Amino acid sequence: MWSILGAGTAVTCWFCNEKTRLPRSPSDCDTKHNWHCDHCQNQNVRDRNGNIVDSHPDMYRESPIPARAQLPEHEPTQQLFCSSCQRNQELICQILSAYLPDEDDPEYQDRYEHAEEYEQSLKRRYPVVCRSCQVKGAG
Repeated sequence: MWSILGAGTAVTCWFCNEKTRLPRSPSDCDTKHNWHCDHCQNQNVRDRNGNIVDSHPDMYRESPIPARAQLPEHEPTQQLFCSSCQRNQELICQILSAYLPDEDDPEYQDRYEHAEEYEQSLKRRYPVVCRSCQVKGAG
């Protein structure tokens, strides 16, 4: 309803090319330079000049990112994982898919040797299963 009224700024996701308006609700904290796409679940980050940022400080934080206010933490569905767990799983896959450079890159061997350690650090930052989903999965 909020976006139907024409409030906010039009943005286009650079992953899926879907358009949306920000803010989507009065409590939405997304900005045109840093927003989460509800269509493909990717984070769109741009610098002050509007250029795409493929590496963001949140990717390197030791603590998990806070849950997004506009998405329910645990949806009442038949799915095994809530939207937060699914988003973290997708984020880890996306980050890992871009981690290794080409084999002829000078950084390849070092990154290859540290890939498992890097994956574990991502799983600490972005937990793949929350407590509620662990309980739901065990039951």
